[in-house]
Amino acid sequence: MGGRPRRRTTPVDRVSSRHAALPIFPPSLREANRDTVREAFTHAYDAYMYHAFPAGELHPLTCTPGSFDLVRLPALTLVDSLDMLLLMDNTTEFARSVERLRQLHTATPLFRVDRNVSVFETNIRVLGGLFTAATSSSSTTTASTFQSQPHNGTKYWRYDGCLLEWALDLGNRLLPAFQTKTGIPYGTVNLLYGVPPGETPVASLAGGGTLSLEFTLLSRLTGDDRFEAVGKRATRGLFALRNRRTDLLGKHVDVQKGVWTETLSGIGSNSDSFLEYLLKHYILFPEDGDFWILFVAAYSGVFRHLRVGEWYVDADMNRAAGGGARHVLESLMAFYPGLQTLLGELVPAAQSLNSMFLVREWLGFLPERFHFGSWRLDGGMSGAGKHPLRPELLESCYLLHKATQQVGSDNNATGTSSGWLWAADWALRKLSAARTECGYASIKELRTFTSGTTDGSSHGVRLSNEMPSFFLSETLKYLYLIFDEDNILHRDKDREWVFTTEAHPIHHV
Repeated sequence: MGGRPRRRTTPVDRVSSRHAALPIFPPSLREANRDTVREAFTHAYDAYMYHAFPAGELHPLTCTPGSFDLVRLPALTLVDSLDMLLLMDNTTEFARSVERLRQLHTATPLFRVDRNVSVFETNIRVLGGLFTAATSSSSTTTASTFQSQPHNGTKYWRYDGCLLEWALDLGNRLLPAFQTKTGIPYGTVNLLYGVPPGETPVASLAGGGTLSLEFTLLSRLTGDDRFEAVGKRATRGLFALRNRRTDLLGKHVDVQKGVWTETLSGIGSNSDSFLEYLLKHYILFPEDGDFWILFVAAYSGVFRHLRVGEWYVDADMNRAAGGGARHVLESLMAFYPGLQTLLGELVPAAQSLNSMFLVREWLGFLPERFHFGSWRLDGGMSGAGKHPLRPELLESCYLLHKATQQVGSDNNATGTSSGWLWAADWALRKLSAARTECGYASIKELRTFTSGTTDGSSHGVRLSNEMPSFFLSETLKYLYLIFDEDNILHRDKDREWVFTTEAHPIHHV
């Protein structure tokens, strides 16, 4: 046949085609949304600093200090949010925050406390927050503390390396958890005395397998190779326990006996970040080539046995989907399309994310547990209708936007755009329903009347008196980056940035 040859359809075309009816996202709206997210972060951050600091978290309904039960450490929200200050180019508040932490540490060393903490949560929120802020600060600050003679005798601030020192101290206090027969760590450790007497040997797959990024980077930054060794040994030890026929892994394991205590397998709670860290570890440290092999096996196991159309189920690792699968979407599963995007699997990523957005649009926010088979909240567990301001849906939205964005013009508007910007815009407008005088509060219970409008009306929305630290460090970060096209992370052509499971940006060292 004659005529003009047809261009071959690409994955980006197929992902973007569903948004063909949507106009180019206006640059003016993008800038306005960026500023709105900045104001939202400032509102939440200032409320925490004024009403709660140095406590771990803020109670946003009563404007009082609170704490996170699994990590009862001071200044948790501040540490978790440090790199967000840098991404917003607020170096002045970053400097103030580091000095506030220094004052706390001078009065009582931050981690020299008789307190039991979750190894997993302490690693991703505190350890990751400290050294990520330390490495990110190198692009905006230099290396010694207060100087007094640069310009007309005025003082200016320079970072002196204290964050990395504190991260090293904390890393040393987490190491006793890894003293097990399998190398898989206990779930809890006491920061003064090691593993608590009588501590259960049962740990989750995610808890034991979400350590290699932070621990490897801590070794590379400090020259102490113990952290890298134990982090990678834990991941390899867990993978060795998979079912070799299905390539699936359970959710909970006995770290001394090396046997599964829960054989349910899935991509949601107690499992999610194990898969995430297999791939991201290889991206950051390709010299560890076996992590790619581990990831491909685990990913294929999920694809073959847990994928049901555009959804993913929980099923027994030994019987796969034929063994009484649970057709429930957990909010934590929403990270998975983002993981697939990093892998280049754009079409299945977009299909799954679109399905998850349908749930969000029906209820206004993504609930903790939703039965997609019967299209209702999962009544089998309390708290199914809660929305604790989680970031995973926006994480995948951001990554798919970056992967499929196209340069275009519409009425002389120029810039990059994708349909995912409109999805993020909808989320930003709904967020005002969670706003309080003192920050933002989790949604206590979702019902169909929480959806339908995009004006952010809080009519009928019941709030819970908690503002998790990840709301500032993850949820608002992904929203901000979606709309901040000119962010330093997007302009950096020298380093490949990857986000930890707590959305702390890291790069190869």
